[in-house]
Amino acid sequence: MAVWQASFHIVPHERVAELFPGWFEPPLDPDYVATLPTEDPSELDWWSSRHPPADFRANLDRLAPRLSSWSSQLQLWGSEDGDRVDVFLEGGRVESI
Repeated sequence: MAVWQASFHIVPHERVAELFPGWFEPPLDPDYVATLPTEDPSELDWWSSRHPPADFRANLDRLAPRLSSWSSQLQLWGSEDGDRVDVFLEGGRVESI
């Protein structure tokens, strides 16, 4: 049995376009790879200028059960040892999904 883990981040399209101009404007420049971020994408402040939709928690409730969290700044949906969505908050504002 193989053990593996992958992480994906949900980020606002507008913020990607803001941080990386030209990514969504075809045709892509052949040198677009040079525009890829050199920093860890999980360290970028994706939600600084955008909010997720007001009903995003209700949508996650329909997708998976809520889990209890060990921190007031972390909301969890899914399974502790399986597929899970983590929503990190900073001052009540979404910092990452």
